[in-house]
Amino acid sequence: MWYSATGNDQADIEALLDRAAGYGVPALVIDQPGSTAQLALAVAARRETPVASVPGLVLRRAADPCPGEAKTGRRDSCILAGTGRTRRKQVHWLDASPDELLAQLRVLNGFGTGLAADQARVTSRLRGALTSISPALERAPGNRLHQAGIRGLLADCPTLTALRAAGPDTIRATIARRSPRLAAKAADAAARALAAQDVTMPAEAATGRVIAELAGELDRVFTRRDALAKEIEETFPAHPSGEILAPVPGIGPRTGARILAGPATAPGSPAAPSSPPTPASPP
Repeated sequence: MWYSATGNDQADIEALLDRAAGYGVPALVIDQPGSTAQLALAVAARRETPVASVPGLVLRRAADPCPGEAKTGRRDSCILAGTGRTRRKQVHWLDASPDELLAQLRVLNGFGTGLAADQARVTSRLRGALTSISPALERAPGNRLHQAGIRGLLADCPTLTALRAAGPDTIRATIARRSPRLAAKAADAAARALAAQDVTMPAEAATGRVIAELAGELDRVFTRRDALAKEIEETFPAHPSGEILAPVPGIGPRTGARILAGPATAPGSPAAPSSPPTPASPP
């Protein structure tokens, strides 16, 4: 076994595989088949080099006998290489063949995961800002921040002072523009929040500007998530495997897209680990 630091560039990856090919049939072993490994996967697919992914639990168990606990590139590379060479039954041999629709679904699902995290982050900051000026106002929306009318009201009237100045009719009309069926109930909740507190908190105007900005940002996140869901729903049925998964009860386009976007295992590899060629001693 030999070690060589390799950059994430096409020429470096090809040089590494060429050197490994001098010892036998090479194989590429990775720990994270995500965005950083996409170039290596594409190079391996073009060269028809088998690719394996080592699950985290297998990697941790393989690292136990190794000396030291520091997480370094050299140590992790040696553990990955040794695991791929000696535990071919326990690694996942991936199907690295190019698939444009599958690559699109992986990109869209990754973007969707990021948007979900953004939604949770902005929602938490928005609720924190509301609590700082009125706990009753923070409780008023309940679990309805996903409703566009509620977000629109917070963007237009983010403080108790702004809500009192607007009046009940304007509050109801603002909500009704985007969430008509929720207008009466949400307006009553806003009225109860106004009745619960007549104390004006310090820096209410500045906090209100923050609330309005966060409400607008949350609205944009929801809009992007809705557009992304439509794109996934259009892309998923176009994939050959989508036609197979679509009729399965409980699997809609978005769930099916997440299933397809997971690491693809090469046919027969887990059940018949002898099918992948014996890899050369990797770096």
